[in-house]
Amino acid sequence: MVRDDSARKYVLPRLIDSHPSYFSPSNPALWFSGVYLLMYVFAVLPATTLTLAKLHAHINGYGVVLHFVSVLAFLSGAHAAWFISHPYKRTTRFYTVRPRVLGGFVYLCCIIALFVVLWQVAIQTTLRGYLLDSLVYKDAYTGGCVTRYSLLSREAGGLPGVIKMFSYLPLSALLVVLARESLATRNHKTKGPIFHSASKRHLLAIFLAMCVRSLFTLDRALIASGLIVLAYYLTFNPKKWNRLVCRHKTALLLLFILCAISVLSLHFVSLVRQGTGPASVISEYSSSGLANLSVMFESDFDYTLGLNLCNVVRFPMEYLGFGWPLANFDPPQFVQWRAGYLTSYAYNDFGLFSVFFFIVFGFFTAVVYVKARSRDNPSATILLFALVVAIATSAVVPLFRGPGWWLSVLVGLGVTKVVFNKEAQCDSDSVYQAKTYSL
Repeated sequence: MVRDDSARKYVLPRLIDSHPSYFSPSNPALWFSGVYLLMYVFAVLPATTLTLAKLHAHINGYGVVLHFVSVLAFLSGAHAAWFISHPYKRTTRFYTVRPRVLGGFVYLCCIIALFVVLWQVAIQTTLRGYLLDSLVYKDAYTGGCVTRYSLLSREAGGLPGVIKMFSYLPLSALLVVLARESLATRNHKTKGPIFHSASKRHLLAIFLAMCVRSLFTLDRALIASGLIVLAYYLTFNPKKWNRLVCRHKTALLLLFILCAISVLSLHFVSLVRQGTGPASVISEYSSSGLANLSVMFESDFDYTLGLNLCNVVRFPMEYLGFGWPLANFDPPQFVQWRAGYLTSYAYNDFGLFSVFFFIVFGFFTAVVYVKARSRDNPSATILLFALVVAIATSAVVPLFRGPGWWLSVLVGLGVTKVVFNKEAQCDSDSVYQAKTYSL
């Protein structure tokens, strides 16, 4: 099933999958349920600070019920898509990968991201001055002594948002690299490596760029997204984990290095910003999200009709001079600060009708998942990895509310036309009748 047309191209083998199992650890519905369950657990842990005690006092039954109703709605949408998408006719597709194009894309994304970050700092202060200031940094929103230069708007002397969002390009490179690796070795006949030698260099460059960005922006979103995609990649390809533990010691060492530098970066940023570790930050975010959702039931406010969930539209509208209509709506009350999560944003937009949003969200995610698992489609795989990032960050501020996530997805989908080249396709019903690979 594998063809080698030239030495400059790496041929992806044909995927041989049955319809994916609903209880596979890579099922996004299970990930969404786990994220919301962990959020609830972190929110009800015993309070260790006065801030957490204040937040816990505002959590009521209404917020908790809507929290878990969101999970049930997501699962119902995913379950409906599961039956609609099964079965369908499968086809055999042969893809070739241009390794030089892929390598150039990865390094270009890293260079552009680092250039944007350093440019934002250079127009405000010196590199040495910023590093010294970061060690005594306090959040600008709480009256700290140092301003986060990555948050400065164009009016305040910072870079325009259309330039700053390009610092998220390493996430796009990571999506493409792991999609290539996933397509290359998910064939049950293939005994290839966990990561090819070029992909190891690409992953190391991507995570180093993410860590440097987090150091200069004091932002955890990008490096946390990288860890999420890497973890999901291993569950998406279960046989890889078995081979990784048993035989591929070099790949295991690489994963340890990537996770170590990422966790250290997250810990450093959390210490600089909040003075605590990542676990305490997650607990505070989870408690504030549920507390704010609970308080919303007791306050009068205007439904914003999708403006909170579609916050990404705010950037082009303000850039083009149209303004953002969210300021015309009466906002709900909040316990401490305007910190929400996916359910609170959806409830602010549609009230109890937000349940239908989660049904549609679960349906769409399941359709993409089934297509990515059952067919050799690099675009569906990239979109699935990006949706998992959106699901994992739904317990805090969802990453898809910002332009960086959308830029990463669009660039990743666009570059597939250049990196991946579909050579041929044919019907393969007989292949599936002869061989079935249980996930």
